[in-house]
Amino acid sequence: MNNTKRSLIFGASILISTFLYVLMLMVFPKLSLLMAFYISLYLFTPLFFSLVRKVYLHKHLKQGQEFFHVKAIIKHAQLRALLYVIIIITQYQFYNTLSDIKMYLTILTFIIITEVYLYLTNKFTKIAFYNRSIIVCGTDFRIDLPLNDYIQSTSGVYSYSDFDMGTIKGQALTLEMRYKRGTLSFILPEDKAPHIISFIQSKGIELEKL
Repeated sequence: MNNTKRSLIFGASILISTFLYVLMLMVFPKLSLLMAFYISLYLFTPLFFSLVRKVYLHKHLKQGQEFFHVKAIIKHAQLRALLYVIIIITQYQFYNTLSDIKMYLTILTFIIITEVYLYLTNKFTKIAFYNRSIIVCGTDFRIDLPLNDYIQSTSGVYSYSDFDMGTIKGQALTLEMRYKRGTLSFILPEDKAPHIISFIQSKGIELEKL
């Protein structure tokens, strides 16, 4: 999926989240700005990203025939680092101490929420293969920052011509985009592996076993 569409999904999700943030402050005037920010960023923003992606991908999922789908392999290190740094730094600046138990409870609460969302993303995000395209879809709660063209199993629609090669390592198959723009990684089911490999190779993508 190109950066323009990623940016549109990002913009729509953040706009809805910001609206809800302002609405929370109006409805709950005693709610602190910091807590409203946390609720918006860690609780509602992932939901809106998932919903906006589903709306965008809906028409593509209805076009053509799905030949098969596989479980996506998703890495969360960068997103975890970003969200954890935000909450730890802002909480420390708010309390300005390391001895307040409320600070640790708040940090722990939103780390748990983040981990639940990432677990559900891992569990329900799939990569579906159609005749003319590959669609990464499902229940994807990741906050995707479109700061560059590089993608890692990012939800969206991809043409087979976007990929030039792939590698197989154990049960994992990674398709590499042209010009080093990213990868799609997924688990190869043992009973369907030969069929899936043959299908991908028929689309002009070279596969190498490591």
